[in-house]
Amino acid sequence: MLGQAILDPLGLERAGSEMALGLLPVCSIMEREKVTVPARGQLSGGSLFGHSVNSCELSGYEIHLGTTEYLDGAEPFALIARQGDAAQSVPDGCVSADGRVFGSYLHGLFDHDCFRHEFLRCSRAALQMSAPQELVAWSERRRQQLDLLADAFGSALDLDAIFRVTGLPRCAGCKTLAQAQSV
Repeated sequence: MLGQAILDPLGLERAGSEMALGLLPVCSIMEREKVTVPARGQLSGGSLFGHSVNSCELSGYEIHLGTTEYLDGAEPFALIARQGDAAQSVPDGCVSADGRVFGSYLHGLFDHDCFRHEFLRCSRAALQMSAPQELVAWSERRRQQLDLLADAFGSALDLDAIFRVTGLPRCAGCKTLAQAQSV
């Protein structure tokens, strides 16, 4: 949507092409096979919004239906390697010539503290705002909250009965909170 056009030569949604927002020098070409794979990488230019980024790994799920055609002057946002294919990096997304707009196929990009903190620092600097006073380690906080939720469910449910009724095997490492506390 951020590129020049979206092309649908196979008629997967609507045959033909549609003009996009025109903010990035790319065209998106829809294809049958949807890519949904974990991926990791690095920013290709080492900056966001014209400000240098401290080195941090990008990660998320690469999700898209089709390919990106890079037009003249296009610069990829990142170089990423798909899980299971770490030897080959491929370009991901695009950054506008002025560095103020970028797009990426990495979903969950902001879930990781390092990138999110760098994004906030660089975007504030680009707007001539002071640096953030406090940056929250949200990833760890979210993990802790999910662990608490899992413990609450585990203690409230008879997981052995659920696995027995569904006919699913119970994993060796799965314990209810009551079982864990009695050990």
